[in-house]
Amino acid sequence: MEADYYIIAVHYKDSDDTTFIEKVKLYDASEKLRSVVVANIEDGQTVMTAVKGTDGKYYKGAVVNVVKIDGIKYIRTDKNSTKRDNLDKLPKY
Repeated sequence: MEADYYIIAVHYKDSDDTTFIEKVKLYDASEKLRSVVVANIEDGQTVMTAVKGTDGKYYKGAVVNVVKIDGIKYIRTDKNSTKRDNLDKLPKY
């Protein structure tokens, strides 16, 4: 599966509260706000994570989904009902 773009890192507004990602860094070094990622996925774009290997190259990770729980939209690589964004295996910046 190919993606419209790949997320390589996440940024939290408050490093002590990792419930909501504020923005993400993409493979091309640009950034997108979390709200834009949600809108892109809901508009049918495919978004995936990419992880850096020990060789310094990036490899495809998981598909990013929007999961709505109690009226709040979260971005997650799984579809469980935990009330938080879940891309936490990606590095923070």
